[in-house]
Amino acid sequence: MRVVFVHGACVRDGDWWWHAMVAPLAAAGVRSRAVALPSCLGDVGATPTSGVDACEGIQAARGLQAARGFQATQGLRAAGGPQAARELQAARELQAARELQAARGPQAARELQAARELQAARGPQAAREPQAARGPQGAQRADHAGAGIGVPAHSPGHGLGDLYDDVAAVRAVLDEDDEPTVLLGHSYGGMVITEAGHAHPTVRQLVYVASMMPDVGESQAALAGDAPAPWLAPGTDGTIGVVPASVRELFVQDCDGPTQDAAVDRLTRQSMTPFGQPVRAAAWREVPATYVVCTDDRAIPADVQRGRATRAGSVVDFAAGHHPFLSRPEQFAALLLDVTSPAR
Repeated sequence: MRVVFVHGACVRDGDWWWHAMVAPLAAAGVRSRAVALPSCLGDVGATPTSGVDACEGIQAARGLQAARGFQATQGLRAAGGPQAARELQAARELQAARELQAARGPQAARELQAARELQAARGPQAAREPQAARGPQGAQRADHAGAGIGVPAHSPGHGLGDLYDDVAAVRAVLDEDDEPTVLLGHSYGGMVITEAGHAHPTVRQLVYVASMMPDVGESQAALAGDAPAPWLAPGTDGTIGVVPASVRELFVQDCDGPTQDAAVDRLTRQSMTPFGQPVRAAAWREVPATYVVCTDDRAIPADVQRGRATRAGSVVDFAAGHHPFLSRPEQFAALLLDVTSPAR
């Protein structure tokens, strides 16, 4: 089994958001990877194997490892079948993940390039925190947070992709392998996996994490309302982002300081177009779907999540903030392995 992770809105570097999950899942023989979303500025693609290779040195080492291991994998396929080869691959990914965690610096210069280019393009306005968008409560718990986007009629978004481009990116990853797959959508990612998983032969289960769960014809804006959440910063250029000052207090309050800093570094602008586009298919009508309620989420409160989870076949609570794969990766991996056991 493999897990394909689709990240939330207004962030880039899906590899990093998922990187803490690769090792615990690989230890259980489960491959996983992230998907780059075309609607997010500067999002970078994951490698087909682990989805965490942001360091060029690690990527080169893994390429050499793959070349050397090809014969061994082929031998295993002949001797022990595909499962034995997959177990070997999982062991390699576990080692690569450990190497990456040791080698990856807290803030590679190239990872900031997209954000710097955007700031230069937008000028002084980008440097000013949109305090008015936060509302009078500031960084306090926003019970209506995630309520809406406020999508204008025309949102060019600097030529970024839309919801359907994001769906196509996920389906391209699904097409790379015939291994049974669990699609995991976080926040906005729930919109993407709902359509991307439709009628795909590899998809065995959907997992929604603090996310939307739309039906055919529904958009995120229609489900959540038109008023922008207080931690969102819509632009006049057809893009939207998250107010940086809100991240530590609302989204990653249960993560350590370096992780919080890294999360803020990976904010980006996203086209507003996807939030007004309806999904054209609903995979949860075809395959089992589990909704994970993050009970300590300060951005999208647990009661809001439960209201969005009514279409899921099963709903489970998990004591974590908005990003459980960052704050409690070992425990979240255990939960994920438990709820997806039928898919294996």
